[in-house]
Amino acid sequence: MSNKDVTKEGIDYLKKIINWGGGVLIAFLLIFLVGFFITQCSKQNYTNSLSSIENVTPYKEIDKSVLESSGQTTKTLNTINSNNDAIRSYLNKEVKSQFDNVSNNISALNSQIANLYTILNNSLMIMSIVLGLFTLIIAVFGFYISNVITARYEQIKKAEKDVNLMMSRVKEYNEIIKDALNKNGQKLYKIYRQEHVNSILADLKQNVENIEYYHSELVTNLAYLSFNEVAECFSKLLEIGGTDGGITNGPSGESYPRYINLLLLLDVEKSLDNANILKYLLIHYQRLSNLSFTQLQIFKIVRALINKDYNAQDKRTIASLIQSLFARYNYVAFEFYLRDIDQIDEKKEFIRKLLEFNNEMFGMYIARWKPDYESDKQKYCNQLANIELIEEIKQELSQ
Repeated sequence: MSNKDVTKEGIDYLKKIINWGGGVLIAFLLIFLVGFFITQCSKQNYTNSLSSIENVTPYKEIDKSVLESSGQTTKTLNTINSNNDAIRSYLNKEVKSQFDNVSNNISALNSQIANLYTILNNSLMIMSIVLGLFTLIIAVFGFYISNVITARYEQIKKAEKDVNLMMSRVKEYNEIIKDALNKNGQKLYKIYRQEHVNSILADLKQNVENIEYYHSELVTNLAYLSFNEVAECFSKLLEIGGTDGGITNGPSGESYPRYINLLLLLDVEKSLDNANILKYLLIHYQRLSNLSFTQLQIFKIVRALINKDYNAQDKRTIASLIQSLFARYNYVAFEFYLRDIDQIDEKKEFIRKLLEFNNEMFGMYIARWKPDYESDKQKYCNQLANIELIEEIKQELSQ
C-alpha cells in the first residue's frame, strides 16, 4: 500500500465520521430547538370570565339629571333603566353562570393542554437524551476508529520506512554481489560446487549406501570428486557386503555398480589396478549395462582392460565385458575409435588384442553390418576395410 493510498483511506474514514456524527448532532439540535420554541411560544391562557369582559366594557348608568326637563324622556329613560336592570339581573344570574361554566370548561381544557405540553416536553427531553447518547456513542466510536486508523497509518508508515530501508540495503548488497560475481563468479561457483560435493562425500562416508541418491549428481560433478575418497567409500561398502558383491538384494546390491561407475569415470587406470574393483567387474560386469559411459570413456576402459594379463576364465569374462560395452552403441563407438587410429599397425595391434580375448568377439558386428556396408561399398569403404582387417586377423589367429 503506497503513501497516497494510506492517506486516501484515512481521509475517507474521517469524512464518514464527520458526515454521520455531524449529521446526527445537527438533527438532534434542530429537533431540540424546534420542540423548545413550540412548547414555550405556543402557550395560551384560554380562561375567560365575565369580569374580564366587564373590564373591557364597564357598565355605566345613564345620568337622568340631564334629562329632567323632559318628562316623557325621563319616563322613557326610566323604562330603559328598568329594562337595563332587568337585563343586568338576567346577565348576572343566567349569562354569567353560563360564562362561568364555559370558563371552567376552558380552564379544564387548558389544564389538559398544559399536561400534554408537559408530556411533550418530557418526550422531547427523553428524545434529546437518547439522541445525545447516540451522538456520544458515535463520537466515541469515531474516536476509536480515528485512533485505529492513526495507529494503522503509523504502522504502515513504519513498515514502509523499514521496507525502504531494507530495499536500499538489498540494492546495496545486490551491487556488491554483482560486482563480486563479475570478478570472482567462476571461482565462487567452483568453491560452492566443491563444498557441495564435500558435503555429499561426508554423508557417504557415514552411510555408503546413500550412493543411490547421489550417483547422478556426482556424475555431473566429476571434476570436484577425489578418486581416493570415492574408493574409500567403496571399501567401506565391501566391508559390509564382501569383495565379491555378496549383497545383491536391497540398496547395497545397486550401490556396487554405481561406485564402480564413478571410479571408472574418475580414473580408469587406478580403478583397474585395484584388485577389489577388478574382481567385482569380473564377477558382476553385467550390472554396468545400465550405467552411463561416453564413447571415449568406453575406449579408455577397453584399452586398460586389454593391456593386463588374465587367466583363461578371466579372459572370457573380459571379452564379454568389452563386447557388451561395444554393443551398447551398436558398435558405432568401436568404428569411431578405429577411424581415429591413423597407423595401420596400431589399428591391427588393437584388433589383435581384442580377438586374443575371444576370436568371435566381432561375430555379431560383422553379421549385422557387413551386408549393409557391401550394399554401398563406395560410401562405406572405411567400414568395409575395418571388417576385412578383422577377418584377416581372425584367420591369422585361428591358424
